[in-house]
Amino acid sequence: MPKIKNSDKTEKGVEAEVAPRTRPKPIRISLKDARERVSLRRISGTGKAAAARVAGPAYSYIYDTFAQEMKYIKVLREIENRLIDLGIGGRIHRLSCFKNLREIVNDDIARGIKTIVIVGNDESLIRAIDALGDADAALGFIPLGAEKENNFSKMFGIGMGTVACDILSARLLVKMDLGEVNGHYFFTNIDVPAANFFVDCDGQYKLSFLKSADVRVCNLVGWGGGGESEKLLSNPCDGLLETVVYARSESFLNSLKTFFKDDKKASRISVFYNKKVIVIGNAPFVAWIDGRKVLNKKLEISISPGKLKMIVGKNREI
Repeated sequence: MPKIKNSDKTEKGVEAEVAPRTRPKPIRISLKDARERVSLRRISGTGKAAAARVAGPAYSYIYDTFAQEMKYIKVLREIENRLIDLGIGGRIHRLSCFKNLREIVNDDIARGIKTIVIVGNDESLIRAIDALGDADAALGFIPLGAEKENNFSKMFGIGMGTVACDILSARLLVKMDLGEVNGHYFFTNIDVPAANFFVDCDGQYKLSFLKSADVRVCNLVGWGGGGESEKLLSNPCDGLLETVVYARSESFLNSLKTFFKDDKKASRISVFYNKKVIVIGNAPFVAWIDGRKVLNKKLEISISPGKLKMIVGKNREI
């Protein structure tokens, strides 16, 4: 006869066997263990949520100090609204004397952010490149301020204002070289005015000067009066440094112009292509690295190919 559960009799009054009810055995745990299990579940859930937030491209926006001036409030509001519309909003930092750029970048990288965006001018971008260092993150740029302070905007095909937001959203990455000097990165060039020094090139030959001459070691540099006449002397994607030597009596800009025009005076300028350059002086000499003045007796300069991942536009010049 089949067993019938939860009933003592069938409809016809025939007795049926009732299946025994079983209860799970109680598990005895201490209050401390119970709290630890609840805490672990919460931590696990928080970790999954954080991983979901950074699964896609995460952005961090760093505003330079001058961006806090009243005249930039309107344009910043337009930029922020455009970024939200494009779905690439992110953390916003405003630099001040109490906030160090390198610390902000390191903190964002530790959080899993893969794109650092600088809102400022050329000087802001150069400082960010050195702060980014060896971090595996892309660098974006939203130019702010006067056009004469944002030469990289045209060079990288980024544009000004909200136009730069659209370029950022397209996320076209180009790997560029970075120069390294005495443990620090530079992006444009190093100028060494005339002094008592010699230049060692790749350990194969040395340059010394009978007359006074200036030396410029370039990763990226341009010249010209603007418009279509502007040209680039060096390519930041070729894995080489350009060592330019020119007569002290002539300015660097004029020397470059005569060089490109094949003028008879072009003999005043010489260009050497190297991967490592060492400038050694008999005494400490002045040098300008990305526009910053330093005093040193020896500069060890090398190239790091493809070190920088830069977001650029299609109409870039490099």
